[in-house]
Amino acid sequence: MLRPASVAGLWLALTLLLPSTVALADPPAGNGVSCPDGGCGVGAVAPGGAGSPGATPIAAHGTATATPSSNSTDADSAPACTEQPMNPQPEASSPWWNGHTAAEGQVVRWVCSDGSTPVVLVPHFAASGAAAAPGAPPAPPPPPDPAVLAQQAYQQIPIPKPEIHFGPHPDLVAVNIPVWLWVSKVQVAPVTVAAGGVSVTATPALTSVSWSMGEPVDPNNPSVPAPAVVCAGDAMYTPAPTDVAPTVVPGCGYSYQWRSLKARTGGLGSWAVSASATWVITWTSNVGQGGTITAPPANSVANLQVGEWQTIGVYAGSESGG
Repeated sequence: MLRPASVAGLWLALTLLLPSTVALADPPAGNGVSCPDGGCGVGAVAPGGAGSPGATPIAAHGTATATPSSNSTDADSAPACTEQPMNPQPEASSPWWNGHTAAEGQVVRWVCSDGSTPVVLVPHFAASGAAAAPGAPPAPPPPPDPAVLAQQAYQQIPIPKPEIHFGPHPDLVAVNIPVWLWVSKVQVAPVTVAAGGVSVTATPALTSVSWSMGEPVDPNNPSVPAPAVVCAGDAMYTPAPTDVAPTVVPGCGYSYQWRSLKARTGGLGSWAVSASATWVITWTSNVGQGGTITAPPANSVANLQVGEWQTIGVYAGSESGG
């Protein structure tokens, strides 16, 4: 049994070995001990390896909420500790960043209300806003992506369906005679969306119209349609003149090869003509970024009856003098 004097001497020796607080300047070598300024403190980290990036820091004394090292046995007397950013922040090559960058957050450590730093082996990365000094305003959110605002502006643009027109006489369309194709010209207003100091303006424009004329290449094989007619620019909006010779080829037009007989059209007696309009939205921003968005095709369908003109020769006979 130890004598009282021996117990007192052992207690004094242990007390002299334990520093009140120890601050950590560099990642430890992995042995769980930090010894700056001639003093040593024993700490621990959660499973994952002492000193490994991303490990959960645990104080040497007190609970996992990082109460500082102290010789006092009264835990209620320990000052409160919080996570605060390291100042200055470590170099970009430091393992404490754990693969992240300063644009994503910051490296933090525990600091107590009395200004001391408990024995913590691993400062660690915290995402933006995850660790801030008590009472400090939250970090401002990053500016919005202009491309995201462009999509929002595009969603507010009403893309119209094309209004189909035929000419010069839509009721007298016949095989081997050109028929004019055009759509009504529609102006669609641009839309502007702004957020977080970024402004984006999206401007729509009709760039082309693809016409599927309904007839097949061969009536005996109706599954193979005739090639589409694609028109762009001013040709999309050029109406047919009132009177036109059959030999005049329109800027945007088509000549049918087959009459729209009921046997060929499922009993309708007309070809189903489809106009598919392509709209492109060009967007610009006040931060120098821009681009284009192609809207899904806007489609309209109209039925067109196609007949045949026949020429009948009439013999007038000869005239004789009287």
